[in-house]
Amino acid sequence: MHGFPVWWMSLFYMVAMVFLALHLGHGAWSMFRTLGLESKRYDRLAKVFATAVGIAVFVGNSLIPIAVLTGIV
Repeated sequence: MHGFPVWWMSLFYMVAMVFLALHLGHGAWSMFRTLGLESKRYDRLAKVFATAVGIAVFVGNSLIPIAVLTGIV
């Protein structure tokens, strides 16, 4: 078997998704600063938005190997 049915490959993929989520979350936060929205009001919004982006990317992409490992797919 190749790919996601092998637990350690799925784990490696999910660890990579953690780093991707951190990277994209930082990019989403930086987008606000690049647009000049650097006040305390927008900083909180930027952090919430960046965290939501990171979590959404991680959860969405991690559901794929989890579905394969659990036999859903």
